[in-house]
This record gives sequence, C-alpha cells and structure tokens, in this order.
Amino acid sequence: MARCPAFVPWEACVGDGIDEQARVRLLGGAHGRSDWSAAHESFCAAIACSHDVRPANLPSRHASLDQFCCLRRTYSTETSLDLASSLPEACSYGNVIRSRLGHPVHRHLAVGSEHHQAIFSVAANQSESRIRLNMSVNISYMGTKKVLAPAVIDVVASAQSGILLDAFSGMCSVGEAVAPKRQVWANDIQVFSYEVAAALFTSADGPQRPVRVADLHFESFTSHKVLLTHQFTKSLEAEALLLQSKDFTEFSDRYVQFKNALDSDLSRFRRHDYVLFSTLYPDTFFGIRQAIEIDAITASIQLAFDNRRATTDDRRWLLVGLGRAMLRISNSTGHFAQFLKPNPKSYQTFLRQRRREVWREWLSAADEMDAVGGRGWREGNRCFNEDCLALLPRLPVLSERPSVIYADPPYTDDQYSRYYHLLETLVLYDYPTLTGAGRYREQRFRTPFSVKSQAPAALHELVRSAANTGADLVLTYPTNGLMYESGGDLKVLIQKYFRKVEVSQPLEYHHSTFGASKGPVKTTVKEQIYLGRQ
Repeated sequence: MARCPAFVPWEACVGDGIDEQARVRLLGGAHGRSDWSAAHESFCAAIACSHDVRPANLPSRHASLDQFCCLRRTYSTETSLDLASSLPEACSYGNVIRSRLGHPVHRHLAVGSEHHQAIFSVAANQSESRIRLNMSVNISYMGTKKVLAPAVIDVVASAQSGILLDAFSGMCSVGEAVAPKRQVWANDIQVFSYEVAAALFTSADGPQRPVRVADLHFESFTSHKVLLTHQFTKSLEAEALLLQSKDFTEFSDRYVQFKNALDSDLSRFRRHDYVLFSTLYPDTFFGIRQAIEIDAITASIQLAFDNRRATTDDRRWLLVGLGRAMLRISNSTGHFAQFLKPNPKSYQTFLRQRRREVWREWLSAADEMDAVGGRGWREGNRCFNEDCLALLPRLPVLSERPSVIYADPPYTDDQYSRYYHLLETLVLYDYPTLTGAGRYREQRFRTPFSVKSQAPAALHELVRSAANTGADLVLTYPTNGLMYESGGDLKVLIQKYFRKVEVSQPLEYHHSTFGASKGPVKTTVKEQIYLGRQ
C-alpha cells in the first residue's frame, strides 16, 4: 500500500508574526478558500476521509500551529492510503509541492497556482513504501573500487587494527565497505570528492528529505530562475522549439536558430550574482534552461546558508546532490571531459538529455543519498582535501595516526581533473578561466601518477611516506598501469620499506572508461592488491 506523503514542515512556521493569510498559505490554500476556517475545514475533511478519523478528534480551527505540527508528524508516518486521492476536485493541495518535487499532478486534483502552499506532497507514480537503505551518494565515477571493495576489505581486516586512511577516496567505496568496523579518514585532492567524503563520514546528519528541500528552496529557486529567464528570453524560446524536433533535418535548422538566439542573449546580458553556468556553459554539457536551473539552485543553497536556514552539513549534501544531478542530465558519456555534438545518430539522445530537469534530479538525489554509519561513529572520522604526497609526510607528527593506509593511485594517463572539472567549479563557484574543448579549469590539478615519466617516482614517494607513518599499507594497482609500463615493480618497491609484503592473485574485472580519451568503453583490468606489513 502507498505511504502517506510527508506534510510540509511546520516547525519553522511556529511562533510569533504568523498572520491569518500566512496560516492559510501554510495549511494549503485552495481555489475559493481564502480564509483560515475554510482551509482548515477542507484539510480536516481530507484527513478524516483518508484515515478513517472522526473530524471531532482532529484539532479545531482555533488550534495552535504546534497542534497541527503534531498532526503532521502523526499522519506522515504510519498510513495505508494515498491522502491526495480523497481530496475534493477543486482542491489545489499537493500540486505545488508536486511541482516542487517534479512529480506529475494527480489526475484527481485541479492545478493550483504557485503561490498556494501545500500541506503534503504526493508521488503519483509511487505505489508502495520505500525503506531507505544506506545508499551513500550513488554517483558513477571513473576508477571506482565498488566491485573490488569486498576483496580490499578482506585484506584490510588482516592488517593492524585501528584507523583506516583512504588516501585517494574518490566516491568512498572502500570507506563505506569498512564502516563501521574502523574509523575512517578520507583524503582526495578533488574538492568535490572531499565534500562527498565529509558528507558521508563526518556529517552530523544525513541529507534533508525532498519535501523539506523543496519547501525551503522553491521560492528562492523560482525567484532566481525568473530573473535569469528574463535575460535569456529568445534562447529559451528557441530551445523549447528545438526540443520538439521530430527529425534531424528539423533539429538541424532549429539548432542553428537556437545558437543564434543564445549568442544574441549573451551579447546583451546584464551581470548578476550566480550566473556562472548560464554564462560559461550554456549549450555545452547543458542546455540554457538547465544551466539557469543549476545557477538558481546554487543561489538558493547559498541564500539558505547565509540566512542560517541551512547548516554546513545541509549545504554540503545539497551541493553533492546537485553535482550528481549535473552528471545525470549532462550531454556526455558520464563525465565532463568533453560534451557530445549532435549528429543523425545521437541527436535523439541529445534531446532526451536536454529535456531532463535539474530540479527533479536534484530532489531525487536528496532521497537517494545517506550518511554512513551512526552519528557517534562519524564523530571519530576525519577528511582531508590534499595532495596525497603532501599529506602523508605530515601524519607522523599527529597525536592520532592511521594504522592502515589504503592507496588506489591513478594508473593511466587520464587526469581526473579533466573528467570532473565541472564538479570542482560547482563547489568553488569561482568563474574560472576556461581552456580546451571541454572548457576545463585553467588551473586544474595534474597528478604525477598519471604521467608515465613521473609515475615511478610518485609511487616511490607514496610507499616511503606511508612506511614512515608506522601504518600498514594496502595498495591496489593493475598489471597494465604506468608503473609497469615504465619497467617498475611494485612488489620490489614495497619490500624496500616494509618488513613483509603479500600480493594477491590478479583480480580480473570489467572496468568502465566512460568513453575515456581512447580505447573501448569498457576494458578488462587485472588488478592486484599489495599488503605491506610493518
């Protein structure tokens, strides 16, 4: 049976200064119901009908907002009916939050105007309850160790007990797998990866749920979106027409019209705050409407943080969710190395991606991410945003140090900063100087591990620095990595600094390249796990 959708949060509305009209909007104004008494009557009738509750047992129209807050909590947990299906035809309850959540409007409800507040949200296409699992961030990432993580954790379990440092944490697959058996320290030079690790391993709470996110951000998001829409009127109209193209010939003609309209709008653009993606990345990885939505969401996140309606953890989760949404809608092969140019074979994929809504994907992310472990366990973790070769030499002087260092250094000549530069720009939001076909950040980080002539020396420094911390070293590296292409031998290198070295049999698995710079979309990798014991 369907769960009753959660009501719009009331907690922030309880207190002084709430006039009658504000109460009507908060409770759920409807067509023809412009006073508190009428709104209250319709609200209670809906609950009574859906939950077999006698109206006399519901709060009267004179009840305080605190009592209605309690009612919200009661009917947003255990229920067996879809509340919206029992509402009168004329009622606009739920429509606004539906539009906020990106769900289609229920067929039994009239479409309400945007200024009406809704008391609950409805997922019209959701037919059964969902039990939230520990889903982390669920972001596809090159080189992820999600498949290999169980084998890595078996090796880690045989090493010294104590803190695990994941020196190249990426999307944190290994840290997740080890939790909560050990405390986890995570490090990554990419700032977006650092934000992911901090959200998963050190946040006080998980992400806010979609209804709460929509309730807090819909107005400010819409306000900024409207502001930018007025600046891109011609290109938005041309893009809307482009997205209705029925064949490639029509698409080609309309695409030229769209590009001309975009150039015209940009030439007359008046600078505002939070216009980075609208001005630097339209018609690249995103359409102009999508770029505007990214800027509008970013502006809303920062406004909520500045006004203390969002904590540092809230802001972090929201940005991670927005990064995930950007990857989902991107006109690319799953990363940001280069956007795809439409042709007769790919233009339908192009249109499908351009039609996707950032707002919808962002709210979906809020429902599909969660923190790892319990709050008490997360309080003992740490996260770093440093070059691994700079971090490891500092560890011996710390009062608390990791007992195991897990290292999964890059092993190809593909620089990660080229593939995920837009996620860095999202977090930094610093209007970078752009270069190259993929509009990369000019000052992006380049790791020596991905340069064939520098990889052996970088690995040598990594192993030596890890040994100096007193920790055991668990290192994963493929048999076709740059170290071996340069004639090096990792086992010999690790033996130089560790008392005992164990090497696993090569573990073969198919690794997605996400359409990397060369070669097939998927390649077979034979990965080995090295354990250096102190």
